[in-house]
Amino acid sequence: MEEAKMARKQEIKLSRLNILMNLTIFLLGLFINCLCLSAMERFGLGLDFSLAQPQADFQKNLETTPIGGGITLAYRVPRSSWVFGLSFTFLEYGRERRPELLSPNIPELIIDVVTIYSMLLGHVFIRYSPLKGSVKPYLEGLIGFNHLRTETSLKGSGDSSSYHSGIKARNASDWTSSLGLGAGVASRLLTIRSRRPSRPIYLMADIAARYLKGGLAQYLREGSIERKEGTAFYHFYSSRTDLIRGSVSLFIWF
Repeated sequence: MEEAKMARKQEIKLSRLNILMNLTIFLLGLFINCLCLSAMERFGLGLDFSLAQPQADFQKNLETTPIGGGITLAYRVPRSSWVFGLSFTFLEYGRERRPELLSPNIPELIIDVVTIYSMLLGHVFIRYSPLKGSVKPYLEGLIGFNHLRTETSLKGSGDSSSYHSGIKARNASDWTSSLGLGAGVASRLLTIRSRRPSRPIYLMADIAARYLKGGLAQYLREGSIERKEGTAFYHFYSSRTDLIRGSVSLFIWF
């Protein structure tokens, strides 16, 4: 009976995630269509530095502050305050490194076994921002996914730091939904003249905070992998993946 309930919960989760992914793909297609049909309109490209604060059980399980960065692509509807876009953010919430002999027959060569705990957030967003002004506050809604994963790889240590074996193992991987609301403010730093006087290029600084309501996921954290007599044992955590993500970014509109 318990196994049937677990199977049913997993089926419901996969069904919801499938619906969310289909909706995200539809919105992505709509965004790309806008790019193709409106090549002469204004677009934006941003790079950001991000910090995240997990919430509730997610915070209790991770006991850390994920840190990373991301990229944003945006399109402003002509003569409108509405902006559509895509954002991808990579956050690392743990890293372990230990030295090991590459081979008992080669004691001179020591390598590092590196395990990285991370998440990749991907969202389609719609934003309301004033059309005019050098300082532009905004509100936005987001829909997308969170991919939590743990990977182990071999890297050089000490004098052999340039060594990269290319050998990787994915210890854990789970996908879940991510829905959110955000607010921020963008300030113009620089105006660059372009070949078309009516279309200058703007460099802007952007500060934002977003609350992301995450779905249920299973994941590992630092200390979750136990090694005994040549065998690895994985201790998984499970919770919703709610986050508050803050970011500082540079944005160029062209």
